[in-house]
Amino acid sequence: MLSELHRLSSFLFVVTEPSRVHTVEKVMAKFKTQVMDRINSFQPGVVHGDINEQNILLSIDSTQSPREQFSILDFGDSQHSRLIFDLAIAITYMVLQTRDLDTGGYVLAGYNKVRKVPYNELNVLQICIMARLCQSLVLGLYTYQEQGSSNPYVLGTQDAGWNLLDTLESYQTKDLIMKWTQIGRDLDTFDEQE
Repeated sequence: MLSELHRLSSFLFVVTEPSRVHTVEKVMAKFKTQVMDRINSFQPGVVHGDINEQNILLSIDSTQSPREQFSILDFGDSQHSRLIFDLAIAITYMVLQTRDLDTGGYVLAGYNKVRKVPYNELNVLQICIMARLCQSLVLGLYTYQEQGSSNPYVLGTQDAGWNLLDTLESYQTKDLIMKWTQIGRDLDTFDEQE
């Protein structure tokens, strides 16, 4: 739950590199001021809370219509929260899966077809993604180190996750949002040509 990011400080002892600890602390501070201090300005709703590649089933059957069917699994983290958090979580894991920052633009474009993301939420999307990355990275390390997990999934995002966090930190929010919204405009232009 992104709204519980402040609790992450209790688990930072598992991160051994001081620069990474500093990065997580910066993200936590920004998230508090940019998101949590203005939480009531973001649209509330029921969210899945853990949209990732492990929780999406896709079936492609060329003999049936529609040809693609999908399902979402694992509603254990569902809750009443802010809709922008679900979008941020989905983008986080889709970008990690593809290792391509442009994927965020495709996810945003698809999401915008169903729910137009308000400007104030677009402005916090980057920090929400970074916050989810921090949760995933730190809690993954904690689970692995402190609980003796033998599950490789727990550490699966470590290298790519820290790299993505560094990449996101290097972007100005307006530049990242411009990059992603341009992908959406390009897709709309493509759709009009068909």
